[in-house]
Amino acid sequence: MINMRKPGNRIRKCIVQTDDVKTLTYHFFIASMASCSPRPRKMFDVILSYYGRGSRYNFVDDILYALERRGVSTHMDDISAYKAQLSILSQGIFDSSSSSVAVIIFCRDYSTTPKCLDELVKIIKLSKADEGGLIVLPVFYYVDPLELQNSDWTFPEIRRRSSYRFSEAFGAYSERNVKLWKQAILELTNLQGLTLSKNNTTGSDDHHFVEEIAETVIRNLGRRSGFDENVVELVKPHTKNARSLKAKSGVHSSKPSMDDSLKLQNFGWTYDVFLSFRGEDTRKNFVDHLRAALEGYEICTFNDNETLDRGKSIAPELLRAIEESAISVIIFSKNYASSTWCLDELVKIMSCRKKSGHIVFPVFYDVSPSDVRKQEGLFGEGFARNYKTDKMEMWREALVEAANLSGWDLKTAANGHEATCIKDIVKKIQRELNQITPVTVDDNLIGLEHRIEEVISLLDGPDDVCMIGIWGMGGAGKTTLARALFDEISYHFEGTSFLDNIREISQQYGLQHLQKLLLEDVTKEDDFRVRSVVDGKRMLIKRLARKKIFLVLDDVDAQSHIEALAGAITWFGKGSRVLITTRDEHVLVRHGIKGKNIYKISLLNDNEASQLFKCYAFKRSIPSKEYDEASQQVVQYATGLPLTLKVLGSFLCGKSLAEWTSALNKLKKIPEKETMEILKISYDSLDHEYQEAFLHIACFFRGWEKDVVFRILESCEFYPHIVTRVLVQKSLINISNEHLLMHDLIQEMGKDIVRRMQPDELGRRSRLWDPHEVADVLKENTGKEEIKAIVVGNLHEVESINMSEAFKNMRKLRLLYFHAMVKEMTPHGPEYLPNELRWLTWKHFSLGSLPESFHANKLVGLEMPHSKIEQLWDRREVKVLHKLKFLDLSYSKLTKTPDFNQIPNLERLNLGCCFNLLEVHTSIGVLQRLVYLSLFGCSNLKHLPESLGNLVCLAELNVSHCMIEELPRTIGNLCNLVQLNLTYCENLKSLPNTISRLCCLETLDLHHCSNLKELPENLDGLERLEYLIASSSGVRHLPDAISRLKCLKTLDLHHCLRIETPLNLNAVYSEIGIRQNLAYLNLSCCIQLKEFPESIGDLKNLSKLDLSHNTIQELPSSIGNLTKLIHLNLTYCKNLERLPITIVRLKDLKTLQLHGCISVESLPENIGQLESLEDLIVSSTSIRSIPNSIRRCKHLKDLNVHDCKSLTYLPPALGDMESLEVFRASNSAIMVIPDSICSSKSLRVLDLRGCFNLQELPTYLSNIESLEEIYISGTRVSELPPSIDGFKVT
Repeated sequence: MINMRKPGNRIRKCIVQTDDVKTLTYHFFIASMASCSPRPRKMFDVILSYYGRGSRYNFVDDILYALERRGVSTHMDDISAYKAQLSILSQGIFDSSSSSVAVIIFCRDYSTTPKCLDELVKIIKLSKADEGGLIVLPVFYYVDPLELQNSDWTFPEIRRRSSYRFSEAFGAYSERNVKLWKQAILELTNLQGLTLSKNNTTGSDDHHFVEEIAETVIRNLGRRSGFDENVVELVKPHTKNARSLKAKSGVHSSKPSMDDSLKLQNFGWTYDVFLSFRGEDTRKNFVDHLRAALEGYEICTFNDNETLDRGKSIAPELLRAIEESAISVIIFSKNYASSTWCLDELVKIMSCRKKSGHIVFPVFYDVSPSDVRKQEGLFGEGFARNYKTDKMEMWREALVEAANLSGWDLKTAANGHEATCIKDIVKKIQRELNQITPVTVDDNLIGLEHRIEEVISLLDGPDDVCMIGIWGMGGAGKTTLARALFDEISYHFEGTSFLDNIREISQQYGLQHLQKLLLEDVTKEDDFRVRSVVDGKRMLIKRLARKKIFLVLDDVDAQSHIEALAGAITWFGKGSRVLITTRDEHVLVRHGIKGKNIYKISLLNDNEASQLFKCYAFKRSIPSKEYDEASQQVVQYATGLPLTLKVLGSFLCGKSLAEWTSALNKLKKIPEKETMEILKISYDSLDHEYQEAFLHIACFFRGWEKDVVFRILESCEFYPHIVTRVLVQKSLINISNEHLLMHDLIQEMGKDIVRRMQPDELGRRSRLWDPHEVADVLKENTGKEEIKAIVVGNLHEVESINMSEAFKNMRKLRLLYFHAMVKEMTPHGPEYLPNELRWLTWKHFSLGSLPESFHANKLVGLEMPHSKIEQLWDRREVKVLHKLKFLDLSYSKLTKTPDFNQIPNLERLNLGCCFNLLEVHTSIGVLQRLVYLSLFGCSNLKHLPESLGNLVCLAELNVSHCMIEELPRTIGNLCNLVQLNLTYCENLKSLPNTISRLCCLETLDLHHCSNLKELPENLDGLERLEYLIASSSGVRHLPDAISRLKCLKTLDLHHCLRIETPLNLNAVYSEIGIRQNLAYLNLSCCIQLKEFPESIGDLKNLSKLDLSHNTIQELPSSIGNLTKLIHLNLTYCKNLERLPITIVRLKDLKTLQLHGCISVESLPENIGQLESLEDLIVSSTSIRSIPNSIRRCKHLKDLNVHDCKSLTYLPPALGDMESLEVFRASNSAIMVIPDSICSSKSLRVLDLRGCFNLQELPTYLSNIESLEEIYISGTRVSELPPSIDGFKVT
C-alpha cells in the first residue's frame, strides 16, 4: 500500500473574521490544584493539545494569538513538528516541570487520532500529581460533553479511520489502549470547562469565546504563580504568520521576544540546516557526505569554513548562523565534548530550540546516547578536560537535553550503514522543511484543504500505477489544486515532474519539447535529444519504467498529449502517480480514466469565497464592518470562481469605501455571467501606459520568455520591470520560470477589449494577432494608422498577398513580428515600412535590403533570420541608427557586415550561419555596449579584426564552425568575457598568450579544433575558468598551468588521439588548484595514454571519471582515494587486466562499467564493500566468477554479465541483493541459477538467452512477485517449472 499523507501537514491559509453569531455555553472550571506556593520556572505556561485538521490554522491560531497577546508562553504542535512523527510526548514537553496549564481543544476528530488520545491520557495522569499537578482546561469545540459520556461513537471511529491513515505509523491498537482512552475521555468530560455549542451557525461571538478561554487561563496562571498579565500589548493588527509586540512601559518581560519566537513561522531563516560537529572527528568523512547529500537536494547548509579562527570563544558569525537556521544537526563524536567551541554551539542551539521552536536532531557518530547523556567513556573523558570552567553545569544540561531528543545512533540505525543513515537524515530533514516552508507561491489557499484530502483519497492505495484526472472549468483552481498537492506529497517519490500549460506549449514547441522536459525533470539530466514523438515515447518507457514517480500534466486538451507523455501505466514504476488537469472530461474518458478516478473540482462556497476575497482585498489587515456588505456583494458577483475573486480583491485592495461603492455600482450594470467584464474592472484601474502594456502581453506574449518580452516592450517605450510588477500585483499576470503567464480568461479579456474598440473594421484595430485576420488586412490593403502592433506566426493564403504597399497606411505601426513566416514569401517584398517601427522581426524576408524609404531611425530591434538580406541598405544609402540595440541577420545572404559606425549602440549581434560572410568590418570596435556576438557557422570567415578587443562589455563570443586560423591578440582585452566558443574551428592552430588575461572567462570550448596542437603555457591566468573542453582536438599535452586552475570543474579531453604519456600529471594534480573543484574528467579514447599516475587520487571532489577506449593495463591504487566518485567508465579498456583492491573504498560509487574489458578475469573479492553501487556492467569480459560478497551490495539494481564466456557459476547468495531489478546473463557460460534468486524482492527482468550450458530453472521462480520477463531462448532448458504460468517467457 502507498500512503502519501504527510502527518500533520496542512495547507497554510488566511482566516478572515466574520460577524456570524454563535451561542456559547460557558462552564467555569476549577481544575485540581496543589499549593499555590512559588514553583520553579516552567518551560511553558500553557500547552495546547488539539487535532490539527479539525482546528489548526483557525480556532487554535486565535487561541494562541490571544494567549501570546497576554504574554503567555504557549507550546503547540507547530508547523515545525507534526504529530505522527514528533509528538509532544516524544519531545518531553509533558512532564511535571514543563508547564502549568494544559488546554485541550476537543473537536469531533480529536478522538480519531491515537497521538491525541495518548496525549490526553498523559495530561490526565499529570493532573493527578500530588504536588504541582497540571491544570486542565477542556474546550469542547462543537462537541457536547454529555454526548461523549453517553455515547460510544468515538471508538468505532478510531478503528475505522485509523486503519487507513495511521496503520504504518502506529500499528494495531490493543484493548488496553482503548480502555485508557475511554477512561481519559470520561474523566475529561467530568471536568468543568468551556463549550462552543454545535447548534449555532454564526460566529460574531467567536472572538468572545476565545477571549474567555484566554482570561480563564490567565486567572489560573495567576492563582498558580502570581502571573503578570500586563506584560505585552499588541501594536500591529493580528496576522497568522507575523505578529509584532512590545513591552508596556515600565514592564520587563522575561520571555523571549515575539520576533524571535515566531521566526520560523515567518520562514525568515537564512539557512535550512546548521551542522554542529567536531572537525577532527567527522569533517572529512561523515559531515562531508552529509553536507553533499543535503546540497544534492538543494537544502541550504551553513558552510562552517575551515579557515574560521577557532579560538576559545565561539565566533559571532556562528551564533548568527544558528539563529538564522531552521534546523540544527548535532554530530556527537568522541572528541565533541573536548571542544568548548562545540559545547558553546550546543548551548546556543538548545537555547534557540526553547525560544523559537528551532528543530534539533542529534546524531551519535561513534558514541552512544548514554555516554553523551551521562558524560561517560571517551566522550566523558573529553568533557572532563574542561573542568576548570564555570560553564560545566550549563554544558551538562545541554548535553542531557540533546541526548534525550530523537535522532540517529549510527551503530544501530540502518544496520550500521552510514550511507543509508545519511539518506534517512536527509529524508527526515526534507519532511521537516516541507512542514515549515511555504511550499506554494500563493499563501491564500482558501478552500483547498478538503479538496486536497479528497484527491489524496483517490491517489492512496496499492503500489500499482494510478492515473487521476481533475476536471473543471477554466479559472476554477485546477492548477492551484494540482500544484498544492504536488508540493505536499512529491517527497514520497523518486522522481517528480510538473508539466504546466501543456495545451499551449505543445502548440508552440511540440510534444517532443514536453517529452524532453519530463525526461530532464525525472532523471535530473539535460542531454536528451528527442527526434520525434515516437522516439520520445521509447525514451520515456526506458527511463521511467523503473522509477516511482509523481507526474502532473496540467491543462491537457487532447488525447495526444496524454498518449505522448503518459501513454500507459506500464510506462512507470510501481507506486507511481499521474495527475491530469483538463477542462474536457472526454479527454480523460478516452484514455481510460473514468468514474471515481475523475475528480470534478467544485467552485468555492460562499464562506470560502469570502475568505479568499478578503485575503486579497485586505491583505494582512482586519477589515472593518463597513466593508462587510460590499465584500458580500463582490462574492455574489464572482459566483465562487477563484480567479475572479483574486482579480477583484487585488483591484479593490487599499481603496476607500467610496471607491468600493463606485466599483460595485459599475458591477451592478454587468450581468453575472459576463466574466470578461468583471475581470475588466481591474484593467480599468490601470494607468493608460499599463493598459497598453497589458494588452500587448495579453494579445501577443503569453508564455513567452521574460527577457525577450522585456526587450520588445522596452523598445516600444514601456518600462517592463515596473509594468510587470504592477500587473502581478493586480493578479493580471504572473511570472514563473522566467516566462510570462496569464490565465485564459484574463487573456481573452484583453483580446476582447481590443476587438470591442473596433468590432467591425479589422484594419482599424490597434493590435492584430490572428493569422487569418492579418492575411485579410494585408491582402486587401485595408490597414490604417490605428494599427499599433502585428504579431503573428505563419500567414494563410500567403501567395495571394502583395506586400508592396501593404503597410503604407499603417503610419503608427510600432511592432511588426512575423516570427514563423513561410520560407518562400511572396516575390514582391514591402516597398514601404512605417518609420514609427520600434521592433521589426521578419523571418524569410524576401528582399536583399531594407526599403529605401524606411528611415528606421526609431528602430530598437531588427531580426531577419533566414532572409535574403545582403546588406542593410542600398549601397548609396547611409543611415545612422542610434537607437538600434538588437540585430539578428542569422542565416541571411549577408556578404559583409554593416559599417558599425552607423549602428554604434548595439547590445546583441547575431550573424550566425551567414555562409557568404567573408569579413567583419573593422568598425566593430566602436560597439562599446555589445554583450553578445555570434558568428557561428560563418564557414567562409577566416579572419577577425584586431578591433574586436575594444568590445569591453562583451560577455559571450561564439565563433564556432568558422575557418579562422588564429584569434586576434587583442582578445585579451575582453575583460568581461564569460563564454568563448571555438568548437569546430578546424583551421585554428594556436591560441594567443593574451588569452590568459580573460579574468572573467568561465567556459572555453575547443571541441574538434583538430589543428590546435597545444594550449598556452600561461593558461593559469584564467582564474574563473570552470569548463575546459578540448575533446577531439589536436592537443598533444596539457600545460602545467592547468594545475593552478582552482575553479575548474570539468576537463574534457575525450578523443584527443595525440595526447601522449608525458602529461606531467603530478603537476596537473598539485595540492593547490585543480584538485579543489574538478568534478568531471573525461580521458576516453586517448589511445596514446598507457598509464595513469598515482596522483590521480588527489582529486578528492571528482564524481565522474571516463577512461573508456584506452590502452591502459592497470589503474593506480590511489583511485581508492576518490571518495566522491559516482561514475567510473572503463568500457573497452581491452588491455586492463585487473581492478586495484583499493577500488572497494569508493563508498559513493553508483556505476561501474567494464564492458569489453576482455583481459579482466576477476573482480575484487570484497566488491560488496561498494555499498552505493547501483549498476555493475561486466559484459563481454573474461571474468570466471562473481565474488559472493556481492550480496552486500544492497542498492545494486542492474547486474550485467552478458557474453561472459568464462563465467560458469553465480554466487549462491545472488538473491540477497534486495534491490536487484535486472539480471542479464545472456550468452554466458553459466550452468546453474542459484535457488536463492527465488527470494528476490525487486527482480523484474531475468535474461538468460544463449546460456548454452543452462539446463533448468529454479523450481520456485514464481515466488518472485516482481518478476515480469524471463528470456531463455538458446538454452538447454527443456521443462519449465510448473509454477511459471503467467510469466512472459521468451
